[in-house]
Amino acid sequence: MMSNINGNAAAAISGMMLRVFDIAIVLMLVPVLVLYLQYSKSKAQESVTFTLIMCGIIISQLSTYIVEFAIPLDQAIEIGILDPPYLFGYMIIAIGLYAHRKYDEWGYQMIEKMLG
Repeated sequence: MMSNINGNAAAAISGMMLRVFDIAIVLMLVPVLVLYLQYSKSKAQESVTFTLIMCGIIISQLSTYIVEFAIPLDQAIEIGILDPPYLFGYMIIAIGLYAHRKYDEWGYQMIEKMLG
């Protein structure tokens, strides 16, 4: 990190500020997720969708930070170590959106099973 500051101070400082901003956003999302789950038990469809989407975002962001602590970001990108956590996070987001679209249909199928 210090070598980047000596070479291009403006770019290094803006990169650090961007990472601090990203971490702050992720840290703010975690309590929002917990509060949303506590107060939205009556609206199950929105709760499932929101939970899955938030978990996908949090997983993809936290995996980036964990990898950055271990190795520099440019080396992580070269190796491709960030791709699986990103894909896993995006897959969870896609599952959340799919569950949102199919939630009513699944509910009706469960009612039919119970009645029939």
